[in-house]
This record gives sequence, structure tokens and C-alpha cells, in this order.
Amino acid sequence: MADLAERVFVEPLGRAVLSGVPALGDYGGPHRADEDRADRAGDDRDDRDDRDDRDDRDDRDDRDDGEGRDDPDDDGERDARSANNQQDRRRQNTADTRADKQADKQADKQADKQADKQADKQADTRGGDGDGPPKRRALDVCVLPVFADERPLTGLAGFFDWRASGMLSALVRQRLCTGRAGEAVLMPARKTLPATRIVLYGLGESSAFDHDTAREAAAAMVGVAQNLRPRDVMLAMPGRGQERAIVEAVFDAALATLNTSGGGSGVGVGETAQWWVIADPRHVARLRRVLDGPPRAAGGAQ
Repeated sequence: MADLAERVFVEPLGRAVLSGVPALGDYGGPHRADEDRADRAGDDRDDRDDRDDRDDRDDRDDRDDGEGRDDPDDDGERDARSANNQQDRRRQNTADTRADKQADKQADKQADKQADKQADKQADTRGGDGDGPPKRRALDVCVLPVFADERPLTGLAGFFDWRASGMLSALVRQRLCTGRAGEAVLMPARKTLPATRIVLYGLGESSAFDHDTAREAAAAMVGVAQNLRPRDVMLAMPGRGQERAIVEAVFDAALATLNTSGGGSGVGVGETAQWWVIADPRHVARLRRVLDGPPRAAGGAQ
């Protein structure tokens, strides 16, 4: 799986996918926001530690200035001033800590709002025309699995249908797409969708979708996409409600097919397509572990 891990990526199903997938240079994984918040928290702690160090130095300076004085009244006044200064600093540190926490909360809220706005904007512009690299980008082919008895559409197909104002549901109503096992419907995508071409692939009845049919369907979906000679591919896992074992069977079979076929030739000679697997957030961590493969012994031991 080591070679596949360099050209197969797993992303969680959500609104952000409607804006495309992360540019590889910006692909920092799902914990980047958490790491940024942790960095900010660490910086705040460092600032508070610096303030405490300065306070300790000030206390020592006050004591040094008072050395050699014999007047007890001066000692009492000096002790009172030191105690008052310490109380003032404690109150100031408490206020600073509260202000830091409030600022972090406000920054997180603002970042979330900005991310939602950016996602909607990028979905309409396919990544934007700015000078810098786009945060997310559209792909060439998207394969959407559809069950024959799945109405309304769920999973990534449901998200695409919502973004396209019911375009996929209209095909289903007109019986141009039935979802029967092995059916493949190729269509151009609207500009508001994160793909150029869409393939609706039928999985048959959901009640009959077991491990064997899951593996057969996965191999067939990969084959259909490869026949289109794509530059890159978005491959959706079956819609919500599917148990993890079934989703993992689809994923395993897709990886096995890619490993056997070399990933599929892209638009250029010798180029290999990148594959982005979109799965329910509940299954993403497990699928990523499957992609990385079992842990290997240190030093190349067998």
C-alpha cells in the first residue's frame, strides 16, 4: 500500500467537498486547525511565563533596594507595597488569561465563518482565479454509487444533487438512472460541482449489497473511471447507513484494483491519476489506517 498512499487520499464527506479537494501543497490532514489552536495556546502560556519571570525579578529588585535599611517603618511600607504589587499583578494576569481565552473563541468563530464563505465561493468558481494557489480544486471525474432503492439520494450523490438543484433526482425520476447493479451513467457536471464529468454507478438493492457484491462493485467503479482516462478521480463510498465492514470491503477492493492496474493512466503519457476517496466521517480514520498498511518492524525485520 506504500505506493498507493502517495496517490490515494481519503477525505470526509461534508460541505467542503463541494468546493473540491485540497491542493496537495495545502493538504495538511484533518487536524491542522487543532494544531494551530494548540500553537496559539502554547504562545499564550509562554507570554504568561515571561510575565511571571518579570514579576519575580521586580520582587527581587524591591528587596535588594531595601537592604541595609534599619527603619522598621520603611520595612513595613516596603512589605505593604510589595504585597499590593503582587495582588495587582495577579489580577492583571487573571484578566489577561480571560482576555486570551475570549480572543481565541472569537478567532475560532471568525475562522469558521470565513471557511464557510470561502467554501461557497470556491464551489462557484472552481477554486478561484486569485494569484495564489487555490485552497481546494475541482477534479476530472467523480464516481457516485447509487442504490436502486435509495430515494432520496444520500452520501456524496445527495450533496451533488443539492448543489445542482436536483439535477440527479430529475434523472432518477425520468428513469434515465435506475441504480440497478452494474448500470453506469456518464454525464457532464455543472460548473458549481467539483468535477468535470460525473458517473452514476448502480449498486442494485441495498438489502442485497453484501461483502461479495461490494468488492465486485468497487472493482467495476474503478474500471469505469479508468476507461475515461482521467486526470484525477473522486470516488465516493456508499451512502450513509452502510456499516463499516461493507465500506471497508469497497475500499479494499478499490485499492486492490488500483494496485493491479497501476492507478489508471492520466491525460499525459506515463502520468498516474490521483484518487480521492470520499467517505462518511465515521469511517475516514479507519480507511486511512488501511491505506497506510500494517506497521512494519524497525530495521526491516520480517
